[in-house]
Amino acid sequence: MSGGFYLPDDPDEQTHDGDRILFVGSLEAARFGVVDEQLSTLSQVARDLERRRDRRCDWLFPRNTVRRPRDGFTEDFRSHGDIDAAVVAIGYSDVLLMTTARSWSRELRRLLEGIREGSGTSCPIVLAGLPPMDRFRQTPRIGRKRIRQQVIRLNRASEELAMSMPECFYVPFPEVTGAATQVGPEEFLWANVHRLWSSELTTAVVKGLDARNL
Repeated sequence: MSGGFYLPDDPDEQTHDGDRILFVGSLEAARFGVVDEQLSTLSQVARDLERRRDRRCDWLFPRNTVRRPRDGFTEDFRSHGDIDAAVVAIGYSDVLLMTTARSWSRELRRLLEGIREGSGTSCPIVLAGLPPMDRFRQTPRIGRKRIRQQVIRLNRASEELAMSMPECFYVPFPEVTGAATQVGPEEFLWANVHRLWSSELTTAVVKGLDARNL
């Protein structure tokens, strides 16, 4: 991402005349399958958000990569200053490690509460659902059924958690079947997948920001 678009400037030089969006998750997943940074989910969300909000979008990132909820427990989110909204897209490791839904919910809630406490406000949070990892060519064939069931379990737990927290929006991963996104049983047009994903996330972020500004 270092050479990409819409990355935050130096914290001391940032202005506050745009939307400051915290992304908690894997940058590798957000650009999976594309080599042009402009096609990645984060770049497309930023462009869409700027068009729809008519103001700049600045991505903010934790100091360390957060792949599991517990990875963010020691993160000082206060270092970012005011945060207008957060997008949380994690869980890939918890699928492979078969984390229980109960542990996932408990640790994820703690992470989300930490983000809000660090932001200094009850910022809206967009909680991204997990993709159908069992359908990807990169996923080992052994254990795909268990992976599919685990994705369903964690997504259900995430949705229930979002419903229990104010201004928290669960966004399921978009359907990726059909000629627009799929060229084979396990081959996807990743640029289009990122486009669909970014559209869903942008809509939820706009909903949260608009509700906050009412």
